[in-house]
Amino acid sequence: MFIGAVPKEVVGQVLSTVPFDEWGDVYVGCSGSFRFDRAVKMRHPGCRVYSNDVSLLTCSIGALAMGREFEIRFKGELEFVEAAIAGMDFRGRVAAVMVASAMGKFTSKNEYAQVHFRHYREQFRVFVDQALPKLAALVAQIKIEDYYAGDFIEQADRAEKRGGGMACFAPTYKNGYERIYRLVNENTDWPAPRYGIWDPDSLPAFILSLEERHIPYCVISDQLLADRTPTTEWRGANKPVYTYSSNQAASYRRRLPNEVQFKYAVIDPAAIAAKSKVTVAEVDGKRMNYLKNVYLAKGIEHTTGQFNCIVLIDGVLAGGFIFAQTRFGDKTRELYMLSDFSVSRERRISKLIPMIASCREVIEPINRRLLIKVEYIVTTAFTTKPVSMKYRGIFELDKRAADHLQYQSAIRNQSIQDVFNEWLRKYAGQGGKPDRQGQAARPEIAGEERALHDTAGV
Repeated sequence: MFIGAVPKEVVGQVLSTVPFDEWGDVYVGCSGSFRFDRAVKMRHPGCRVYSNDVSLLTCSIGALAMGREFEIRFKGELEFVEAAIAGMDFRGRVAAVMVASAMGKFTSKNEYAQVHFRHYREQFRVFVDQALPKLAALVAQIKIEDYYAGDFIEQADRAEKRGGGMACFAPTYKNGYERIYRLVNENTDWPAPRYGIWDPDSLPAFILSLEERHIPYCVISDQLLADRTPTTEWRGANKPVYTYSSNQAASYRRRLPNEVQFKYAVIDPAAIAAKSKVTVAEVDGKRMNYLKNVYLAKGIEHTTGQFNCIVLIDGVLAGGFIFAQTRFGDKTRELYMLSDFSVSRERRISKLIPMIASCREVIEPINRRLLIKVEYIVTTAFTTKPVSMKYRGIFELDKRAADHLQYQSAIRNQSIQDVFNEWLRKYAGQGGKPDRQGQAARPEIAGEERALHDTAGV
């Protein structure tokens, strides 16, 4: 899942396979952070690029790029912003929209989110002042002919009327924009454009309409369409990304495996007992990638973490977990768990691994190495179900999206052995049923977080 910005690797593929210079006029649908728009102009300076989107964030940045302004008023939960930015011009209000969009990550009612939200509110003007130079640098890079605030379907109509081509990166799930920008959408007044709610199931019909109208096109999606062959395919850390275009050149890329095989023994779940000794050992990234390729779903291109740990019970492998410093939260207080896995579905070992990952004995060495004090572990479960059976009861559900769940856990003030004893008492049982979540596939990067980084973070 991805929304908000085209992956950089995909941009490179598209620029090498789609003849935008032959189009002349490139009409972009869903410009987001303008990454694609900027890349086309840099590669083909002679092209005329016309940007488009409907979010307040992108529309306001587009207005700045075109030397325009419109009224933005903050209200409701964001009414405090008006006092914080009193006296600032339109550019300051756009920077405030950037900060408010970032605040949208912390609207849950749990203490973790509320603390972050309060910090943003108390330091809002500081964040705005920090955002201003970033905004100025971005606007300076946007070299477009015009910006259209409206439905990208209408942008295609504009391309047809003016003899241009259509490059589009539509939301990958229904109500995608509405979920990401809910805080800003519900607490601002501005001349918002009208648009239809995009249904990704409409993608084949949209492409067919472009062909029937003889509009050169480049459509980027996470869908592998049954009746079409993509002209580019990229397999990265998340779901594959495909491009469908009106030209015939093709590009297929995949990250090369980065793993080292090694011998290891696997735990027999039936042999786990109260006297069992549990230890955690750090391994290098290549060996961890090998284990993930064995125990996680095939086809996932795994990300190498900063801290790669395996869990051993009586000296043999039970599972592992991978940490990296968060890209989106407070780096001094939280770690992001890229993935965790167990070697067996029996006796709910898959619950034991994240429980151990969040215990103080595991986290303290990381605190010393990074000179921080981690208070939370954050992770993502990609599922359409209302809860993750693996994390239920051991982590707290922080955020629910259409295709994934965001979980967090406070650091457990327990030793590794104490956590094991708790797991054995609560979840393991003797001859217990397999954990239904088991070794379910779980992509390693949170799609929604990426969207917030690439758009709200600009």
